[in-house]
Amino acid sequence: MREVDSWISKKGVLHDFGSKMTAGKTYVLREINAPEGYDKITTDIVIDVLEDGSISCELNESEDEYGNTVYLVENSLSKTPGGDKDKDKAKGVKTGDETPIGEWLAVMAAAMSGLAATIYTRRRREDDIE
Repeated sequence: MREVDSWISKKGVLHDFGSKMTAGKTYVLREINAPEGYDKITTDIVIDVLEDGSISCELNESEDEYGNTVYLVENSLSKTPGGDKDKDKAKGVKTGDETPIGEWLAVMAAAMSGLAATIYTRRRREDDIE
């Protein structure tokens, strides 16, 4: 079997290899390596280019913004070893702020104590003046 095209897929970027295909021939699309975090597609995808130039294959079809037919090759996120790495990463994720609440409570308690002492001292002086 002869290689017709090779590329590295990028999320959201289409790769057009249609011009490299000839009517009346059958081609095989094979994933060599899956992107990190994805399962590798283990079965070959057979693409038949019919004599009239139309495509016959088992891929989902869509249409691009110009009205061209686009065939979608999709694989799933890994749920097997390697997928557990994501769980470990999630444990290390910090959310919210890191305000030292204990220190703030201590400062507030000291301020309240100071305020209470000031009020007590003022009242005592007012009582002494009367």
